[in-house]
Amino acid sequence: MKPTIQNISDPAQALKWTIVHAVIGAISAFTPWAFILYFYLVLFFNVKNAFSVLKKGNIILFTLLVGYLQSFEQVARVSKSFPYVPSEFAKYVSIIFVIYAISVSKRKSNPMGIAMLLFITPAIFFDLSGQRGWAEIVNHFLSPFAVSLAVMLWGGYRPTELMISRLLKLIWLPFVSVLVSVMVKTPELETLNFNLEGNSATSGGASTNQISTILGFGMFLSFYSLYKKENFSGYRLGDMAIFMLFSLQTLLTFSRGGMIGGVLAILVMVFGSAVTASPSAAAALGPEKKKKGFPVIYLVVGVILLFAAFTIVDQLTGGKLSLRYQGETQGTVGGYADKDINRFTSGRSGIVEDDIKIWLDNPVLGGGIGSSPYLRMKYQADGGDFYITPHIELSRLLAEHGILGIGYFVLIIYIGIRTWFRRNQLPSGDVLFALYVLAIATSFHAAMRTFVTPFLISICAMSLSKPLTRKIQ
Repeated sequence: MKPTIQNISDPAQALKWTIVHAVIGAISAFTPWAFILYFYLVLFFNVKNAFSVLKKGNIILFTLLVGYLQSFEQVARVSKSFPYVPSEFAKYVSIIFVIYAISVSKRKSNPMGIAMLLFITPAIFFDLSGQRGWAEIVNHFLSPFAVSLAVMLWGGYRPTELMISRLLKLIWLPFVSVLVSVMVKTPELETLNFNLEGNSATSGGASTNQISTILGFGMFLSFYSLYKKENFSGYRLGDMAIFMLFSLQTLLTFSRGGMIGGVLAILVMVFGSAVTASPSAAAALGPEKKKKGFPVIYLVVGVILLFAAFTIVDQLTGGKLSLRYQGETQGTVGGYADKDINRFTSGRSGIVEDDIKIWLDNPVLGGGIGSSPYLRMKYQADGGDFYITPHIELSRLLAEHGILGIGYFVLIIYIGIRTWFRRNQLPSGDVLFALYVLAIATSFHAAMRTFVTPFLISICAMSLSKPLTRKIQ
């Protein structure tokens, strides 16, 4: 039972590997050693082969391995595996692996990735706050840097339908580990005091925002498996049960971003696929592409399960979940604070406003990488002195990169536009666009602090490749 990518992604072994990842998650709730051992076994059994076939021009195995490894990001954080598996290892894996891939690839680097790299690099050389450290460089620069490199690489390749299917399954499996670990760590709900804010007790003690992001993504992937009849767990009922568990735990975190992003991606995929012909059908029909019938049954099943999950959690929390999604806070409910856009967005609109002020003061190059949390302090309306990590990637790009940051984000938007208009020519084009929407939605509440936004945008960069007549690799 070697943990090779071929074995792990094999549909015939789906149940076995689902159980393996569930067990890793359960053990990780108590000790990190099962995950640490498994992580290095995956490296041992896969890196040499993935790099070997990469030199021959086949990027599929390499892509599957990179996606699978990065998906363990939150397992490392929840299990506290540092320093044996660094908490930010997903960024390091992406950068090191992609630099190697670019160096051995026989294809030219996509010029858009090069342009993105030129846009973000200047800000690393200065810091107007004078206070940034290595942590700010890791959190603010490495992910956008990784995206630039990845667009250079994957922008020269086209996806295959099988690759996308296997990739999403490989991403889903570590999410099962996260789900189980967080569930095991969650105390009896009757003992919890739910407030109208993110709940760390139901998030495994990790960042509620980041755990919610992963659980919401896992919910989307479970729905994708049902929708495309992939049977990620080996059984349709198993996928349905896991979809329900992802939904319940996402809601229990009381962090809304993950649930909203997951639901949005589901809607985009379902509605998008209703107007997207398959590549083979599109080629046969030419410009007059027929629309698919709308798959109502999947949407109905998803709505019923989500409604049931929401109702269950709302009742368990005494109606506080409903208040949370209405934008209420302890202050607004208690009558000593007004409900405004800043409170509704958990302070994110205030972050945007302050980032814009930083940009207006430094319009050309911004304040430099890692400067925004420190520069933002002087703009805080209450005269506070609070270090607030960036949550909105667009406003962070403005504050720290100035006009160059706008250019970087415009290129990211162009990747999405390209993915949408080429969805009929790309295998799983409807799914790729849904992944892009999820990536952008995540960037507006978790910036690029998780692997979700950087990696999904990188994969969608395959829409930049030109149509090929030769065999797809």
